[in-house]
Amino acid sequence: MGGRHTALRAFGVTAGLLLTGVTGAHAASVSTKLVCNKADCSSSFSTFRADPGEANRLTISGVPDQWVFSEASLPVRVGTACVQRSATSAACQGSPDDVLLGDGDDQASTSVGGILVGGPGNDRLEGGSLMNGGPGSDSLVGTSRADFLIDGGAGERDTYSGGAGGDTISYEGRSTPVRLTIGKGGTEDVLNSIESATGGSGNDALTGDAGPNTLDGGPGRDTLEGGPGNDTVNLSSGDRVRCGSGRDTAALPRSDLRRAAVRGVSVPADCESVDFRGQFLLSGPPRRKGRSVYLRVRVTPAATAGSRLRLLVGRRAVGQTRRVGRSGTYRIRLGRVGRRLARRGKVVTVQEVGLTKALRKRAVPGDSLRYRLR
Repeated sequence: MGGRHTALRAFGVTAGLLLTGVTGAHAASVSTKLVCNKADCSSSFSTFRADPGEANRLTISGVPDQWVFSEASLPVRVGTACVQRSATSAACQGSPDDVLLGDGDDQASTSVGGILVGGPGNDRLEGGSLMNGGPGSDSLVGTSRADFLIDGGAGERDTYSGGAGGDTISYEGRSTPVRLTIGKGGTEDVLNSIESATGGSGNDALTGDAGPNTLDGGPGRDTLEGGPGNDTVNLSSGDRVRCGSGRDTAALPRSDLRRAAVRGVSVPADCESVDFRGQFLLSGPPRRKGRSVYLRVRVTPAATAGSRLRLLVGRRAVGQTRRVGRSGTYRIRLGRVGRRLARRGKVVTVQEVGLTKALRKRAVPGDSLRYRLR
């Protein structure tokens, strides 16, 4: 998701360019920009910008270094590293990673992927690997690849069709609550062949279908239900989660020193494992074996040496505090207090303690999860 979030941020920058730097009327401009990584400037991408007031009918095709942008009838102006093929078409060296159609009821179809942004109007976008229809009643059609479709705003009925790949619908820009069931639709939109969903900043309710789904509520106090299938449910503080049948994983956000720790997320017994994103996996809720109650922890190769896990009841630490750092499976026992908890069905908190010596001295806690004993 890291690359997709970068692309989402890029939308906020490039969309503003629709209002500036455009000349002419009833036309579009296309140019190629080099992307340099230190001394390497071999990468490039093409930008297509429509003038205000158009109703574009754009087709994108071609092969690497010869990406062809063709309008049905409107003229196309060429810029850097692009060649005029006719009054309404141009060939460019860069891949179509920034297609901005602006206002009007637009249509764009691409056979080579890329990023398509519709803007205001009732748009139809097809074939992009990442697409945003913008405001209006839009239709977005994906490919056989894994596509990322972005909701353009509340209030209008959009249709999202993912195609054969593992496709995601994102409502990350939505502040009002999102209600959807994969396979059945929801909110005001129609969802076809969508496998995964991301909510907005409101209190969302996302439900999966019988297939493998990935659900991410985003900010807010969300309700997430995986349903049948082998699902991944991404957790945030305050979420209510039900994994459902199948072999499911509850996942914390990816490691990022800038994010706040996830605290006290409740994980129900039907989640088979918990992924601490590159540190370790908790293989299910606490288990009983004879007089002992323990957790199984599978440490991944990427785990930070010196990681520590501790178990708490309320604010009281119980049982073992285990230091983990090598790949393998560990058992962490709760001790006598754990046995009493097992009888009473109390809540156990699993907490990751600060990884560095400086953080441990300051008693900085990491992520924590709550379990009920089976």
